[in-house]
Amino acid sequence: MHEDSSVLDDLMLSLKDKGATSIYHILPKAYMVLDLRGRILGYNPKCKDLLGLIDHEGETKNVNDFLFGANKERFMVMLELVGLMGHVNDFELEITASCGRKKVIWISSSAIYDSKKNAIAIHCLMSDMTKEQMFLDQMKEELRTFSDQH
Repeated sequence: MHEDSSVLDDLMLSLKDKGATSIYHILPKAYMVLDLRGRILGYNPKCKDLLGLIDHEGETKNVNDFLFGANKERFMVMLELVGLMGHVNDFELEITASCGRKKVIWISSSAIYDSKKNAIAIHCLMSDMTKEQMFLDQMKEELRTFSDQH
């Protein structure tokens, strides 16, 4: 851990201390902070709902716990891209929430830097795009059926 990791500790404390009135809690999107390996360090109520997170004292989740197959590899690519470019916008992943339900999400992420400009963590905003994906899949099927008939 970098000697300046107190930057991250301070961020996490300020997010937790501000309670239900902070932007962290009232964001209309799911928000989480990850370490550079994908371990979940903190999240807001929308993220808790999206992933089906359950607070267990001392239990630390990793985003990989919600990914299977190629999505695990895609997530690692996203982490690398954030490390190289500093941010990634609308990166699509399919997750499996704790309840077992599959969801399509878009993640926009950016690096959190210490005073020496070393990446120490990652901010993530997530949107649940499951309904939109289902609609697109339905439209594709209807188009395919239509073109097969003509």
